[in-house]
Amino acid sequence: MRYRLSILSLLAIVSITSCNNDIFIENTTPSDHEITIAGDGGEATVIFQPKRLQKIDVDTHGHNDGLTYYDRHGDVVASDSPVSDIYRIRYETVYGSSDIIIDGDRMLVKSSELIESAGEKTLSIILDYGFITETIYVTVTPGAPLVMTSFRYDTDNLRVENGVRTERDGSLYSNKTQSDWPVFVMPYANMSSSICLYPFNGMYKDIHADVPCPVSVDGSWVISDHVISLIIGEQYKYTDDGVDRKLKFEYIIPPGKAMNVICDVTYDGVIIPFAATYRYPVSQREIAVDGNCYVSRPASFKISCDEAD
Repeated sequence: MRYRLSILSLLAIVSITSCNNDIFIENTTPSDHEITIAGDGGEATVIFQPKRLQKIDVDTHGHNDGLTYYDRHGDVVASDSPVSDIYRIRYETVYGSSDIIIDGDRMLVKSSELIESAGEKTLSIILDYGFITETIYVTVTPGAPLVMTSFRYDTDNLRVENGVRTERDGSLYSNKTQSDWPVFVMPYANMSSSICLYPFNGMYKDIHADVPCPVSVDGSWVISDHVISLIIGEQYKYTDDGVDRKLKFEYIIPPGKAMNVICDVTYDGVIIPFAATYRYPVSQREIAVDGNCYVSRPASFKISCDEAD
């Protein structure tokens, strides 16, 4: 009899708990923890558990200031608003834009565009249930590059800076023979000119640009027809046709002597303001990129030949 009562009691407990959904923990696992979408128009839908969801966080890994939260009416809401008030999360930077749209238990992740120079980007969508968090990792692959629509130098405001730096190259020559030993010094052989387009807004680094190169002709800086392909914000070294890289001088190291032959090459430079316009390949919106162009070139040299101690 006691055995029968125990079985009945157990069945009663199971029956009661089966009717009380509140003590069961809902499955919070989303349909995907990792998704990859194309930068220009790619999208993916993730099914998630909306019950007991307390907060949705988005980690952009470095540019969270580009996040904006909206309700279903298109009004901006705080990022810590109740989840039921959040319909869309917009992420927009100079590199492109994407959206996270929340509708019931469905989350649509869509990239409107991501320019090529941005490279691959990663977002982390963090679903916070209070007792557990689920993270959805979103990888966005780069799309088409920005298109340069205009470029100009402000030559009226160029600034010449002579003697911007000096580079030294030298060798120790030890003549252990019984006759003179000739050595040759080519001051410009290993010296390169350089150009850098440095933007005022650091967000515009890493953008490709094809630009005419400023050169020095008879002591004056002019814009040449020679076009150089470079990345904004990076220094590009090139061979300047106006520098005689074959220039050569002969020095004699006497028998039994050791000589230090040192060549100091001084660079002249110029700073020219620039302005460029770029168009996004998908949205067709345009941005203005301005900054300074820094150019330097070998201009003079000094060779010393001294007996070593």
